[in-house]
Amino acid sequence: MFLEFLGLKREASYYERDVESSIITHLQDFLLELGNGFSFVARQKNRYSFI
Repeated sequence: MFLEFLGLKREASYYERDVESSIITHLQDFLLELGNGFSFVARQKNRYSFI
């Protein structure tokens, strides 16, 4: 299963918020392991463009 590393239970379908939360948690942990020079700004950051 391709989502095995996320630690999600095996299900037929997943809620987007659960997959997103798990991915971001793992990404945050990874960046913290890298040490100095990396920043985790926010779990979600809205981007606005004015065209």
